[in-house]
Amino acid sequence: MKRFFLTFVLAFVCMQSFFAIADNKILFGGALGTGAAIYGNDSVVEQANDFPRFVIEGDLFAGFVLSKEIRFNLGAVSVCDFHVKGGNHCNLIDYAFYGGIRVYPNLAGLCIGVDYMLGRRTDFVSLGLPEDGVDSTDWGNGFRFLLEYDFTAGGTGFAPVVGCGWRHMPRGGSSDNMISLYFRISHR
Repeated sequence: MKRFFLTFVLAFVCMQSFFAIADNKILFGGALGTGAAIYGNDSVVEQANDFPRFVIEGDLFAGFVLSKEIRFNLGAVSVCDFHVKGGNHCNLIDYAFYGGIRVYPNLAGLCIGVDYMLGRRTDFVSLGLPEDGVDSTDWGNGFRFLLEYDFTAGGTGFAPVVGCGWRHMPRGGSSDNMISLYFRISHR
């Protein structure tokens, strides 16, 4: 987990310094947050129920300013749902790529977003059972709705942003839902 976090922080710092001279029509950023993962597959829920859990979300993106009120974003998001107790674990890593629109309706820094998602989940299970191991879902198409507040009100420079989101990801016979609360720094 430390490697994942350090990799995320290093990528974010490198990205910020590399693109600090970018034109004001392009923005870059990353978000770090937590939330809740609600799984549609009953066997996943049963495996993870007996463990304390820790959920962390990471998001990296590039955005393109189409107008003062509208931006287009491309990025990747991952939700890591860690369940560890003693020597056993049930770690569920959800990852997706997205493209979407951000709309600033001229209400201070309020931003509304919608994304098209393409992603999957990989489960790492070690419970001392014969069926333990690594298992991945099929790739699925989904969507995400976001509500954010940008403290620069859509301006330029480094901008702190707080937000929340709901992501729905159908995957074959079940659907997962991710509810997120996050803090982001972006540069424009």
